[in-house]
Amino acid sequence: MSLRKFLDELTSLNRSEQRGVLVLATLLLILAIVRWAHPYPGNQIPVLTEEEARMVRDFLLTQPSGTNAERATGGMQESKQTAEQGAQGTSGRKPQQTPARGLRQTSGQASQNPPQPIELNQADSMSLVRLPGIGPVLSSRILKYRRLLGGFASVDQLREVYGLRSGLVDTLSWRLRADSAQVQRIDLNHAGFPELRRHPYIGTHLARSILRFREHRGLLSAPEELVQQKVLTREEYQRIRPYLSATP
Repeated sequence: MSLRKFLDELTSLNRSEQRGVLVLATLLLILAIVRWAHPYPGNQIPVLTEEEARMVRDFLLTQPSGTNAERATGGMQESKQTAEQGAQGTSGRKPQQTPARGLRQTSGQASQNPPQPIELNQADSMSLVRLPGIGPVLSSRILKYRRLLGGFASVDQLREVYGLRSGLVDTLSWRLRADSAQVQRIDLNHAGFPELRRHPYIGTHLARSILRFREHRGLLSAPEELVQQKVLTREEYQRIRPYLSATP
């Protein structure tokens, strides 16, 4: 573009537009001087080509006249920040990663001190409510089911609690444990019908079968006799075994 043509276009602008163009030209001149005083590696001073200058001028002319100077100033500041970032990348400087290292250290410290598992047969309502996904309702159901069972022999038995999803049990399993030595056992040689029937794994039908067997065969020497005499199936016995005993 010739200088005469540029001056003709400049004089055709209103006062605000002319002031914006002059501000832009001044800032470009200042930037060129700064880059000349602080050259980039290899003494390569980036300058705007004629095409780039035309695009900048056309952009400013299409904006509202009252904001030309402000937009020009903001654009120059962004260009300067981009140039500084490019210079840092060229010089081989790496961005600081102190916050990320701090997060990794915190994570490592947490993994070194995991929370102690909650023993289901000793836990109270407050301990259970603090677990994620366990509210007051589920906590109450867990404790009620524990009383009916006589204690938990396995964490997997939580899947039998109404409303407690299997996915939630899988998520919480590493934070829980069940000591089978603490469960209350039913003495098959002395338990009555109400006690046998009340257990969730026995019920009315099995309770009557156990009592009939005891009446005909006498005292049991071991709970396994119920399987040998086909009072219980192998699957039923495996499920109930932690809760049975046979005291002479």
